[in-house]
Amino acid sequence: MSSVRDEIGSEFELDDTFVSDSGNALSGTDRDYALTFSGRIAIETALQDFGRSGKAMLPSYCCESMITPFRKAGFAVGFYTVSFDGSLTMDFEAAADCDVFLYCNYFGFRHIRYPEALAAAIHRRGGVILEDMTHSLLSENPVCAHSDYYIASLRKWFPLYSGGICVKKEGKLRQKPQQQPDGDVLLEKHSAMQQKKDYLAGTDGIDKQHFLKQFGSYNTWLAAHDSGFAMDTASVRLLQRLDFDAIKQRRIENARVLYQGLRNQERFQPLFAEEAMQCPLFFPIQIAADQRAAVRKKLTDAMIYCPIHWPKPQMGGSSALFDTELSLVCDQRYTEKDMQRMIGILSDIRTEA
Repeated sequence: MSSVRDEIGSEFELDDTFVSDSGNALSGTDRDYALTFSGRIAIETALQDFGRSGKAMLPSYCCESMITPFRKAGFAVGFYTVSFDGSLTMDFEAAADCDVFLYCNYFGFRHIRYPEALAAAIHRRGGVILEDMTHSLLSENPVCAHSDYYIASLRKWFPLYSGGICVKKEGKLRQKPQQQPDGDVLLEKHSAMQQKKDYLAGTDGIDKQHFLKQFGSYNTWLAAHDSGFAMDTASVRLLQRLDFDAIKQRRIENARVLYQGLRNQERFQPLFAEEAMQCPLFFPIQIAADQRAAVRKKLTDAMIYCPIHWPKPQMGGSSALFDTELSLVCDQRYTEKDMQRMIGILSDIRTEA
């Protein structure tokens, strides 16, 4: 047995640290919902329930997988501007004449909500508001009161094989995905997650490239099968037993360490003030566009794998954040020691500049 490998980030490994038998984590809502294979299929479920196409307005700062279900459903897609200049801003002016309005609460921090007047205008024309609560899932106030559907990708938060959710605010969903995903694909995902767990624990003989290839194969399959699948039963069982409160607390504690450690480091500007934090999906910082790649490489060289949100969509909106944002990992797998190691790497980068 080798020593424990000190890596941070990337795909979730198998982990039952935050599993509890105290209750059903899904029992807190009396609204109708569908558990889906992915966030994309959650969006598809909401659009199918809405029952018609037309014009959809999406935030200019979003990922390709958020856009695809709208185009696939026959919507003409437009974008309202999301930008960052000292604070996150959204320009809702162009969105009032749409049939479906997609709103996103970024990273689990409080920021501007869409105005009630916009909601009223959309509802008057028979439109609906679809809120992507992926980032705000564990926040104190995860959704806006006037939204008609809430969707989320759950795999971003938890060690699930698959997972999305579509919640309807009023009434019942007319159709929910029923088909179970391919068993061989799930076995491959399980194998990758188990091997990563063993690898991180220091088990000898684990080929990292093998399980990375398995993760890649799974994600390729997911991209090609983005319609009609329900969440697999093993993921449903795990989701029902997760201790959301403990997960939330660990993420908040880790983010507070990052705020303290990066204070007054001008090269790495947090997108949000600490007092705006509710429950972070990641800890987003802004870096000069011509420096981000080098900073990310330094972290990667130290086995700290921080994603970018997001690669710019091929046919999507525009935002400077596509070129300047970096998401520091602060999830429940990690501790203050891990956050301090990340701070140390970033501080050394600053010293070298």
